[in-house]
Amino acid sequence: MTPQELKNSILKRAIEGKLVEQRKEEGTGEELLETIFEEVNSFVKLNSISKNNKHIKTENNEDDFEIPENWGKVKLGEICFLFNGRKETNKSYPYLEVKYLRGNIEPKIKTSGKVVSANTNIILMDGENSGEVFKTSETGYLGSTLKILYIPEILSEKFYLYFLLLNKNYLRDNKKGAAIPHLDKEVFFNLNFPIPPLRALFPCLIPPANFRIPGNPVVNFLSNAPNAPDAVFIAGPTPFITALIALNALEPIYAALDAT
Repeated sequence: MTPQELKNSILKRAIEGKLVEQRKEEGTGEELLETIFEEVNSFVKLNSISKNNKHIKTENNEDDFEIPENWGKVKLGEICFLFNGRKETNKSYPYLEVKYLRGNIEPKIKTSGKVVSANTNIILMDGENSGEVFKTSETGYLGSTLKILYIPEILSEKFYLYFLLLNKNYLRDNKKGAAIPHLDKEVFFNLNFPIPPLRALFPCLIPPANFRIPGNPVVNFLSNAPNAPDAVFIAGPTPFITALIALNALEPIYAALDAT
């Protein structure tokens, strides 16, 4: 198993709710979904943008994962939007193109364009790496191959981005266009997004050395890996935090695996 396969295994089990115990008192995903739709509808009205109905299929996609009974799911296009920034002129900002965002070039300064604020998620729409997400560190003009990615604030942003990371290969293998491939909005918006119970808070565990969960090979593997950390507890929403902690805290393990 490669480090990337290990990361994907952790994420997939988190999406399936298999890393922690499921509790009835945490409620249902439908409760959270109602709150998400309220936020989405307010966002659409405030920003005068159209919903993604024309891209969303009425039939359900087949999932490659199973979620607990008290979770819900929704098409990504029902809660996510891709759009341009507001137009502005006569003001100097860096041009946020991909090469600059990756630190490969110095910024070009422009005096007009579509403005995007700092700390905004933007997604690459064209090219081999379409579907890649960047977080802006400064206000600037949006690059021509990028769009703003709206994520409902009530959701865990990091889980949402890890969900896209887990589907990176699927999005890459289903791009449109030959000469200049680009993100297929229909494929993107029809991804089935899992919805956990509303505001479920509980301690999540990174397994200490020799820690075991019967039938959970990922946790058992992590606890037996080189430099396995001591147990770390944190309060966070749903099993997604388990995956988040594991991915962030176990980088030394991944590095060691890369070196083998």
